[in-house]
Amino acid sequence: MSAPGRVVNRILCGLMLAVRMIVAVMLGAGVGVGCAAHRTGDAVRTLHFEGNSRPPAPSEWLTAEQTDRALRNAMTHPKGRWQSFLFPSVVEPAWLDPIMLDRDGWRLEMWYANHGYFDARFLGWEIDRPKRPASRRARPVDITGHVEQGEPSRIAAIDLTGIEKLGTPMGKRIRSTLKVEKGAIWSTDDWNDSIAGITLLLRQQSLAYADVQGTVQVDPVAHEVKVAIRVDAGPACRFGKVSIEGLSHIKAAELTPLIEVIEGRPYRESSLQHTREKLFALGVFGVVNVLPVLSDRSNRVVPIQIKLTEIKTHEIKAGPGFQFEPGLQTLGVSATYTDNNFANRLWRISQTATLGVASTSTAIDSISSTQLSPVGSIRGNVDLPRLFESRFSILNQGSFGRDVTAYSDVLRAEFAPSVLFEGIPHLSPTIGYHIRYEDQVGDHCTLKRNNLGAASEYPYLLSMLEQGAVYDGRNDPLAPTRGWYWSLKFAEAGGPFGGLYDFFKAQGEVRVYRSILRLGRQDFGTTVAARLGGGIIQPYGSTTRVPLEERLFLGGGTTVRGWAADHLGPHVESSSAGGCDTGIVPVGGNLQLYGNLELRQPLPFYPELSLATFVDAGRVWDEPANFAFSAIQYSVGGGLRYLTSIGPIRLDVAWRLGDPSYFGSGVDPTTGSPLGSAEPRWAMHFGLSEAF
Repeated sequence: MSAPGRVVNRILCGLMLAVRMIVAVMLGAGVGVGCAAHRTGDAVRTLHFEGNSRPPAPSEWLTAEQTDRALRNAMTHPKGRWQSFLFPSVVEPAWLDPIMLDRDGWRLEMWYANHGYFDARFLGWEIDRPKRPASRRARPVDITGHVEQGEPSRIAAIDLTGIEKLGTPMGKRIRSTLKVEKGAIWSTDDWNDSIAGITLLLRQQSLAYADVQGTVQVDPVAHEVKVAIRVDAGPACRFGKVSIEGLSHIKAAELTPLIEVIEGRPYRESSLQHTREKLFALGVFGVVNVLPVLSDRSNRVVPIQIKLTEIKTHEIKAGPGFQFEPGLQTLGVSATYTDNNFANRLWRISQTATLGVASTSTAIDSISSTQLSPVGSIRGNVDLPRLFESRFSILNQGSFGRDVTAYSDVLRAEFAPSVLFEGIPHLSPTIGYHIRYEDQVGDHCTLKRNNLGAASEYPYLLSMLEQGAVYDGRNDPLAPTRGWYWSLKFAEAGGPFGGLYDFFKAQGEVRVYRSILRLGRQDFGTTVAARLGGGIIQPYGSTTRVPLEERLFLGGGTTVRGWAADHLGPHVESSSAGGCDTGIVPVGGNLQLYGNLELRQPLPFYPELSLATFVDAGRVWDEPANFAFSAIQYSVGGGLRYLTSIGPIRLDVAWRLGDPSYFGSGVDPTTGSPLGSAEPRWAMHFGLSEAF
């Protein structure tokens, strides 16, 4: 085989290996490509229980925990996976382990006792081995666990003492913190949460030595539980001297702006927690402990010890990537190098290189063609936090590369330095400068911008000043349930800053999250999320046009669902786009308005999984003078969310309520199909994190 042939062969083998790895991950294999261990034997296919359910009371049907899933999570035996029977050479089966099952029987009795069923007994396992081919590697078995749960024990009395000295308002707050209530089925988790909740509440009020003790008396005959809680608040305290241990390469002065524990201020447990989170988020510490020294109860000035363990800050990530859209398919590889502690100043340096190939499918004069184009980019970020020990940080972002879409092929270079002020809690104001150079390349069917109503002369230079501010008061940025979020962004292009285009751009949005649907102390986790946003672009000077990359777009999984990405706005049909059949070509506009209303409800028996229903609305107009409320398009839909450690995995299906003639009327002379059918009435959106 020739040298070029060997190179091509290696590339093809590498791509096949990457595809197999991606498939394995998508199937939840959790193993590398190749064959799993060549073991044979009984493998668990299904596992369920009998005798574990009872008709719950009307007030308990949403919170009843006696489900197969809850019992299964209390076990340590590996869970069966359907993938192992479809792909036995890739996915390792859950091999049957009788000894582990016997130990799980004892764990199930403990689970029942912790949930108020002190008389519960585990009766044994029944293993069913269906007929199967003798040659089958993983022989499936079905397991049934038999339990006798008995009667539940309920809380008969709650005795709370020691709160009289704290005053009536604080006493009410303490009582509202209790997770246990009279008449409810006993739960060890609720009991522990009650003790921890009262302790945290008191320590948040500068009562560093607050001590909360509880006792539990169980009457197994009467199936009653009596609990007593004694509160010893202790004196009000202030933060004392802060000491930092474990630093070898990082200077303590670099960490000072992140430490919310300030000597002389009232003691707050939240200050300790926020300091832990900020230090750990730096990515340079493997262990972060922020500990109060509470050995001397008479000392009202509490010293704080911060114990840290440094880790290696250099990181390299590499892997394949792919993208599939109508008219465009991209396959490539990328590698990222990150240093979280450059020059031992906590400066973060990141460089990403991407290389691949893009395939664009077009048609000219009814003749289809496919064009392969190389794509690639080099992106760099330099984050200089708390520069010169001030509250200002500098972020430098730059990139250079070739980008191909279904209707463009450009060479782009840009640089965007900015300054961030970090002195206000939850608020992040920024000011920066953005410069971009872009030129059109390639000889395939690339649409010229002057045919789209949003012309860009090539090559062009864009220069603009940018300002912005973000307020983030959400309780969780990945899956928020309460709080506010708003953002404002402004840009001034041209004028004294130079460049080809002169325009002013403003964008903003506000989001609000609220938890609703509470019955007594029971919170069902229902969240209402709402968002309202928009933007406007106003050209000035001698130019009246705006480059396509800066125009406003809507549509897709994170704005107005039910529409393809960027399609809810000015567009060009394939029949009028310079002879290139690429379908709907979005060109954006100078005015944007959108809103969303969403209801999110976790499933009571499977809290990691939640349902969502939503109404989205919005529209982009080519010019502000053409704005009309009657032109706003609406969509409705629903979806599923699966909560993971890196955020919820989201699947939404949305139905457009607007008139399909939005995409023109009449018949396409080339295909003979109605132009209004170019965009489907519904769309499916899949992504990581919530839509907003």
